[in-house]
Amino acid sequence: MKQLTLILILSLMTGQAFCAPKVIAQVGPTVAVSLYLKSIDEGVHNTQIILPKNKMASMNLVANTKALTPGPVKTKKIHAPLLAQPIYLIGDDDFSKRWLKKYVARLQAIHAVGFIVNARSHQTIKDLEKQFHLQLIPINGTAISHHFGLSHYPVLISQHRIEQ
Repeated sequence: MKQLTLILILSLMTGQAFCAPKVIAQVGPTVAVSLYLKSIDEGVHNTQIILPKNKMASMNLVANTKALTPGPVKTKKIHAPLLAQPIYLIGDDDFSKRWLKKYVARLQAIHAVGFIVNARSHQTIKDLEKQFHLQLIPINGTAISHHFGLSHYPVLISQHRIEQ
């Protein structure tokens, strides 16, 4: 009887040790807390995330997003508290170039991260970076367009609003 009790206790303890964790709630995307803690520890209120110049930056990447085209965007309020920095979406078209020319100082002042969603070539991306003194990241913007309900660019997206 003592052996049976001991075997039962050991099997219960062993079973619990190998149980997988249970997900209670999944609340969406996460952001590294270090982005916030560093600025709090240093007393800085306007931080800028510096994107590393790595192998990806030297590749000849071209952006092509069929879900987004140049055009007007209505300003609307949003709630995106996990957006650590404002972002903007542009293309290499004339409309985006005029928009950049008008808002480049503001984009730099708020440390907005630039994504280019449509570009004919890697050279046009490099030309835009040189002309406007910005770092542009070529991406497929389909996921962003679906998430924020966008069909046109250029657009600036912050924690509280979408605007052109």
